[in-house]
Amino acid sequence: MELCKRLKKAVQGKETLVLPGCFDCTSAILASKMGFKGIFVSGYSVAASTLGMPDRGLITMTEMINTCKNIISTINIPVVVDIDTGYGSTINAKRSIKELKGIGASGFIIEDQTFPKRCGHHEGKELEDLDKHLEKLREIVKEKGDMVIFARTDAEKIDEILKRAEEFSKLDVDCILVDGIDNIQNMKTIRNAVDKPLAVNLLYGGKTPIMSNKELADIGFDVIIFSTVCINATSKALYETLSRLYTKGDLKHTHPHSFDIKEFESLLGFG
Repeated sequence: MELCKRLKKAVQGKETLVLPGCFDCTSAILASKMGFKGIFVSGYSVAASTLGMPDRGLITMTEMINTCKNIISTINIPVVVDIDTGYGSTINAKRSIKELKGIGASGFIIEDQTFPKRCGHHEGKELEDLDKHLEKLREIVKEKGDMVIFARTDAEKIDEILKRAEEFSKLDVDCILVDGIDNIQNMKTIRNAVDKPLAVNLLYGGKTPIMSNKELADIGFDVIIFSTVCINATSKALYETLSRLYTKGDLKHTHPHSFDIKEFESLLGFG
């Protein structure tokens, strides 16, 4: 409960909250040690790291809950969980919320795509009927307890974005996330129209322009999510390290780019 309150205060505070996207205990511990005030557990990243598969609605509730349970047990900062569409209908979403409360999640993001969903920065997304989705949100709000709810829309046309954001804002949600905003003018238009805290999600190669935290804060974003930063950086580092090991056949060529065992254990607090 204390972490939920801390997260809500940060979302509503004057200082923009930055949430790096983590996917396992190690990335979560490192983010905590860096001083981040919370983390986001990305469905995209968990699908890639757990299943080796894309973000197409393939992660199950059980797989996501088990991953997040381990992460939450290792750190003492708020954890926001990506639960996609709630893993099904309203009744499935309500069960997901109960499971999140049981493992100590501080908040969650739920989106308005139809199943199977796609990464918010990909083409071909389809939206759930608005009235149907609003009913799902109303039921989830009843279940969420102290957790912070981020209501996400994957609408692409500005009129539909504003319509959905306005309807979401009428409910007892804590923050609105419009995923895949493709230009700065739309960012400003959405900010001017939404009277709730507003979040943005950035990833390299995605639709949203890459901007600094200060630039985004100046527009008026209250929360900045970097959903794939850890999985992308880790994967590239592993690719380069394994390539050196394969071609050189010697750890001396990999060590300058990695921790040794003592450094790693010390960093994680094992020593």
